[in-house]
Amino acid sequence: MGSSINRYLQWKSGKVWSKSFSAGDDSCNSCSELEDGKSHERSGQETNQQMCNYKYQLEQEVKKLQQQLQEETDLHLALASVVEHFGSPSSSSPGKLPDKAQELLYSIAILEITVAKLEQEFFYKFSPQTYLIEALKIFIDF
Repeated sequence: MGSSINRYLQWKSGKVWSKSFSAGDDSCNSCSELEDGKSHERSGQETNQQMCNYKYQLEQEVKKLQQQLQEETDLHLALASVVEHFGSPSSSSPGKLPDKAQELLYSIAILEITVAKLEQEFFYKFSPQTYLIEALKIFIDF
């Protein structure tokens, strides 16, 4: 948790980057030096490497989330296709899904709502702003 706060504070203060990363550069050769003139010091190089690692982790997370979004989009399209097929006038029971299918879709809808609420709660609890607020609360208590 502490390293996330440090990264956020460094990013917020503008002392970490003098240039932005080039898109898709996994080697991190485009990482900039620290602006405060300490780029040749050991701690500056370590911080620069940490930021490169952090960038790589974020890129991996973005790829993972894009894949997850694609899978959910595919599932949504498949379910929409099933609903359209069973709801078409040419089906054996026009305009009505079988009871089991309706129950399943209802359960899926409830689970999707639950997951969405949990994701919102999770992202709120673990956002950089929340870390910063909690760190400030701890600091003020000392």
